[in-house]
Amino acid sequence: MGAHLEKIEPLLCLGSDEVRMIGIWGPPGIGKTTIARVAYNQLSNSFQLSVFMDDLKSNSSRLCSDDYSANFLLVALFQGSKSVIGIKFCYREGEELNISEKAFEGMSNLQFLDVYSSLQLTRGLNYLPHKLRLLEWSHFPLTCFPCNVNFEFLVELNMDHSKLEKLWEGIKPLRSLKWMDLSNSVNLKELPDLSTATNLEKLNLRDCSSLIKLPSLPGNSLEKLHMGGCSSLLDFPSFSGNVVNLRELNLINCSNLVELPLSLGNLQKLQILILNGCSKLEVLPTNINLEHLVELNLCDCSMLKCFPEISTNIRNLNLRGTAIEQVPPSIRSWPHLEGLQMSYFENLKDLPHALERITYLCLVDTDIQEVPPWVKKISRLRGFLLNGCQKLVSFPQLSDSITYIYVSDCESLDQEAGDNII
Repeated sequence: MGAHLEKIEPLLCLGSDEVRMIGIWGPPGIGKTTIARVAYNQLSNSFQLSVFMDDLKSNSSRLCSDDYSANFLLVALFQGSKSVIGIKFCYREGEELNISEKAFEGMSNLQFLDVYSSLQLTRGLNYLPHKLRLLEWSHFPLTCFPCNVNFEFLVELNMDHSKLEKLWEGIKPLRSLKWMDLSNSVNLKELPDLSTATNLEKLNLRDCSSLIKLPSLPGNSLEKLHMGGCSSLLDFPSFSGNVVNLRELNLINCSNLVELPLSLGNLQKLQILILNGCSKLEVLPTNINLEHLVELNLCDCSMLKCFPEISTNIRNLNLRGTAIEQVPPSIRSWPHLEGLQMSYFENLKDLPHALERITYLCLVDTDIQEVPPWVKKISRLRGFLLNGCQKLVSFPQLSDSITYIYVSDCESLDQEAGDNII
């Protein structure tokens, strides 16, 4: 093997700018591909960009389709073309494509970079063009951006499923940034200071499961914050007085979150608050009135015992799976309430004001043998769910208003009763 490689290297003339091609000829099975791969592994570091294709016959038939973008990028990067302002690059998984750490240094006018592939940056990345306005790089392979990165003109940053652990050190100018998506970056542990991102409108951190805390939220432009699945999040930053335009806050399955700050009351334009699956959430702020809140989802907040009196304008309220067993009479005066979802509890029959408003009732893992007769008195009931009611043997005729019934894992329910449900 070594003798073959010694003959190949001088033929390539690595110091020359000329294109060189070397053929390795012979019958099948003598190790031609093995020699080529070893040569590639030893010599590829001498080039700014390299690719190994071990089945040229089958791959060459595709060069006019998706591989066109790969060829274009190869040419652009080799030329270091200053004329290129945008690249959209999709590359097939299973084919190795290694990009040099200097790959983008000659592309000073690049403004749009969209990468969807498993590119290998084995030697890191020294530079990203300063004029970038769009950076979309799914499955970005590095743990941090280059230290000299400058995103002053960046409008949209999409790095879903990245391997980022942090973005950068210190404060960067981010005055143009409007959208940031780091969703499913499961290794992300911290965010930098975002105080300069005063025009940020949407921040998506969904399923960043290693993220422990947030910095203070920037500016008065933020409208949508998605942190569902941030299961390591322990506490939430205060909402300063300038975060006045937030309309949607999604904290679904933030399973270590215990409480929300009192400053939640500053979010006077908040319309949607989703907290379902926050299994350690014990308390919500009191004595606040979020005038524009129309949807509050607390499903499976199993530690929550107090009814959330944070708005009288709610249209849809989901309390299924909570420990709430008291509903204040004031709910009768909520003028816009259209949907109230609750779990069954024995004393619910003593709360007529709640029965008047419930639209969806859930019975899960209870020991009841029959559905209480007062259930059919819930005049607005549209949906009924029973799950894990192992001792349930009978099912009454319910209100004609019901349009949806779901029964699961109720082993004692006889066939005749089941037929009556349908």
